[in-house]
Amino acid sequence: MKNHGVLPASCANQQSKTDAGLDDDLWLFVSARDPVADPSQSEFFSRNINEVAGLASDCDPSKPDSAASTAACQLGLEKHANFERDCKGFLRAPRFCDSSGEAMGTGCWKVPETMNAGRYVGQWYWRTSFLRPDADNLQTLSYQSCFDFQVVPAGTTAGTPGTTGVPDSDLPCTNNVLAFADVVRGPSTRPTAEPTDASPATPSAEPTTLSAEAVGPWGHCAMPSFVNEKRCPANYACVRWAGSPAYGRCQPVEAAEPTNKPTTPPPTAESSVEPSSLETSCSTKPWEHCADPLLLEELCCPASYTCVRAPNSPAYGRCQPSTY
Repeated sequence: MKNHGVLPASCANQQSKTDAGLDDDLWLFVSARDPVADPSQSEFFSRNINEVAGLASDCDPSKPDSAASTAACQLGLEKHANFERDCKGFLRAPRFCDSSGEAMGTGCWKVPETMNAGRYVGQWYWRTSFLRPDADNLQTLSYQSCFDFQVVPAGTTAGTPGTTGVPDSDLPCTNNVLAFADVVRGPSTRPTAEPTDASPATPSAEPTTLSAEAVGPWGHCAMPSFVNEKRCPANYACVRWAGSPAYGRCQPVEAAEPTNKPTTPPPTAESSVEPSSLETSCSTKPWEHCADPLLLEELCCPASYTCVRAPNSPAYGRCQPSTY
């Protein structure tokens, strides 16, 4: 993982670090059967494994306004959300706390029924962005790794059906195979290029779908990974950051003026409590970031921890033990 994950709040391993990217995309592309040469990148982009399996559509990231950044196109049918400890996408590493540098990320995929037996080339493709003090904007990077694999006829004993059990982790990890549990009944439960039933589809708007499109006060209403701007509550408006308009927060209407810095929520009643109570109410965890270019001011650290700035990048800081 090379530290590019989010540590669980309970992690006390001082050797493990957090350097997660923003707007992660994690894809798996596959070649046609028995290629005679290495596929070009455009050939890979045209064959997202979920699209080949009929679980998604329009997954080519080189095409404008494609659906490539949606969960349906991601490896494992799940997409990591910025700043969340969700153990999804590239951040699906259950033992990240044990060794943030060497922890293994995992992901599942379905062998398409139309994929005939033969040899194939796969490409694992990760795209992410980082905030760096020496850069004016987000630095977007991509990493690829290719591998050969073989598809064998159904019923042979050469393959295994996938992982089993429950991940041993302090992160909210689930067995990624479960994301494919409804796929065995057909791709009609996932976005597809064509309906699987000739009859008109019946909308099934679940409450969770609607609530996912709304955010609370001061929550993120706009991010590059969002397909559409999310709803703000009454008397709040989505205010974009002037220096990076792809980002926005739900701010009170009377304060809804674009700024050159992301805005943080106003002080709460915590500011009037005794210092000892304030320390226990600090939401920043040990070894988490207390200073970042996106923060207007330094965050608090828990008791016995101090915000220590990086010598070569003083805009960044972590909560480290005061005697460290």
